Amino acid sequence: HRLQERMPEQLDYYLRFKRNVLPEGPDHFLGRFYYDTALAASPHAFASLLTVADTSHILFGTDYVFATAAAVPATIRGVRDYPGFTPEDVDTIGHGSALALFPTSPPGPGAHDGIGLIWSCTSRPAFRDGARFLDRCPVRC
Repeated sequence: HRLQERMPEQLDYYLRFKRNVLPEGPDHFLGRFYYDTALAASPHAFASLLTVADTSHILFGTDYVFATAAAVPATIRGVRDYPGFTPEDVDTIGHGSALALFPTSPPGPGAHDGIGLIWSCTSRPAFRDGARFLDRCPVRC
């Protein structure tokens, strides 16, 4: 009974909050965040993510060195093989979104597609360990 009495009050609070704070709704704001593919490059994850964000807000990521060695090639395959992504989407995820966020980061030498750009960027000093791993990675651009 007590919950039933509080429901109209809670509903009123929610409606006032939504009207005053989130007039466009939460999905509008979720679409403004940036998301990465680290440990989530599955068809189910991408299908859900694409309901709130477009590919310009998805960045390639692997969580290397914290993820297992198998996670990097699995992430690359997951992005490339997702049927909902066009080749342009893969390129956007591979480097376009990152370049939009960090426009002063020039492409590394030898970058020939989106994920290749990410790989070549790992040759910078801060990412040397990642570059050594990626040099042995069986999935090539």
